[in-house]
Amino acid sequence: MGSIVSSSSSSSEKEERDSRRRQTVWKKQETKADIKARFIADGSLPADVSDEYVELRQILAEPVCQRYLGDFAKKQYSQEAFFGWIDIQEYRSIPTPDYRRSKLTHIYKKYIKADAILNLGSIDEEDAKLVLALVEKARTDKTALKTDTLDKIQHKIFMDMFKSTFIPFKGSGHYTAMKSEMNDIFNKVTMDDFDLFEKIGEGGFAKVIRVRKKSTGKYYALKVQRKKDLVEMYLDDPKRLETEKTVFASCHHPFIVDLDYSLQTDTCALLVLGLANAGNLQDVINAASDHRVPLDRVVFYSAELVLGLSHLHDLKMMYRDLKPSNVLLCEDGHIQLADMGGVADCGGSVLSKGEHDPRLMKDRKGKGRRRSIMGTHGYMAPEMVKLLGQKRYERVGYTEVIDYWSLGITIFKLLSGKRPFDKKRYEKIVEETGSAQNQDKRKVNKEYEMLRQEIEYPTFFSSNAKSVIQGLLEVDEEKRLGSNGTDEIKKHPFFTNVDWDKLVQKHVIPPLRLFDTWDFISPHTLKVEMGIAGEMEAHDTNFKIQQVMGTHSPIEKRASLLSRILPGAAPKEGNSPNPAAPATLMKSPKDHHRKI
Repeated sequence: MGSIVSSSSSSSEKEERDSRRRQTVWKKQETKADIKARFIADGSLPADVSDEYVELRQILAEPVCQRYLGDFAKKQYSQEAFFGWIDIQEYRSIPTPDYRRSKLTHIYKKYIKADAILNLGSIDEEDAKLVLALVEKARTDKTALKTDTLDKIQHKIFMDMFKSTFIPFKGSGHYTAMKSEMNDIFNKVTMDDFDLFEKIGEGGFAKVIRVRKKSTGKYYALKVQRKKDLVEMYLDDPKRLETEKTVFASCHHPFIVDLDYSLQTDTCALLVLGLANAGNLQDVINAASDHRVPLDRVVFYSAELVLGLSHLHDLKMMYRDLKPSNVLLCEDGHIQLADMGGVADCGGSVLSKGEHDPRLMKDRKGKGRRRSIMGTHGYMAPEMVKLLGQKRYERVGYTEVIDYWSLGITIFKLLSGKRPFDKKRYEKIVEETGSAQNQDKRKVNKEYEMLRQEIEYPTFFSSNAKSVIQGLLEVDEEKRLGSNGTDEIKKHPFFTNVDWDKLVQKHVIPPLRLFDTWDFISPHTLKVEMGIAGEMEAHDTNFKIQQVMGTHSPIEKRASLLSRILPGAAPKEGNSPNPAAPATLMKSPKDHHRKI
């Protein structure tokens, strides 16, 4: 596909660009002692380490170097330690207990369990029992797992990798090639590091372009926002300028889009995000027959949304603008939450001063409540709509359970192709609510409750689908499904067949993947590879002759056939027909065109 911005340049332009990059100072260069102290402090290295250990740790921290080491490990058949270390490092970075527990279970089954597919020989039986005990304890006590829980295991794996992989790696051509490539890579990413391709999306204040990083060949989605537009948008609250970047950077989760880089030019603020290029859930609805997405897919997408929202809520943040068009679909069939510009904190430390943030109110349960208005009409919860007609000091605000109301609307739309409420009735309530002053909370809730009672559930909705939607669309936020935690939603019968631990690790095969039916092996190729092609072809020859001869004795029919085609070739009684006869049939000049 052609690039909309040429990636080619003359040698003089390249020299000028490289010179400009070398003059750029991003941060103070660390000394070896600084680097060593940093890795010891973060727990990824034991205290007593050599410079070579530090070098290996640096390689593991740099994506380009990591690629070289990983490729070498696979060729050495020592990849178990490499993969295990990477997985544990990911575990250490997980801030939320639910996802951390699932990751630990995954690590145990993949690397530590006796029959693990990538069993690590460096882990002894005592350590394996310790990890298993932690896995079992975490089933009932999520707080039992800390980020440093696996430090001892990780140190052992590191030493194993040092001996089995790093020492031979340093003497290989892979190491030389890595050092050569790293000479051209600096610690500041600029637009010169990317090839730009086509525009894949556009919103009110941003454009999204597909790009490829030159050093790795990996594709990303580049979100381009003009600084001028951002300043105007957040003029009343400049601190929100970096909200989306901060949220993306804080959320490492399989069902939330990853932020890989953030950079800027004189006029634009740029986010380099993971590429989910199979559209969004609104596209899925539009493409579905009668705009109805099959139930198994709705359950699957909804379950992944629950996990993504739960991760945000565990970080004390609320999404506030859930709708099908904000949920991206990846080629592997999984979904990811995108567009974090509307996210707000509810007592956490990611976006604010935590529970001491003056912008937060507290309800009687101690939950942080927001009072700013955010969302899309048709998906807003009643407690959000009420704010439209209130002055800020009058607002009671809302909690993260507004996201579950939007989830209920989204599930209904996925199943039916439309939102649940009568459009005119809904807009009338919103209009009246927005123009009212000092509204009576009970009156607004009553209007919504009437609207909710008027929902017409299609007959093809399952009882569990209807039940979960009704629970999520509970007008009273304190009674809404999920108000007592995400586990309340997970235990609903609608999600009975969901294995949550496997799902969060993406170990569940999606009900629909792009190119899912593309893979093909010719039956003939399969027969050749299995070594039975010759035998099957011999049987096919006999079967074709039998088709011509009919259902009588094959010997009699073959003799009759031969006597008609080749007079005198029929065998004598009691003798077997000439086994070479079938091969001779097409060689007779007289019968060359005879169809048998």
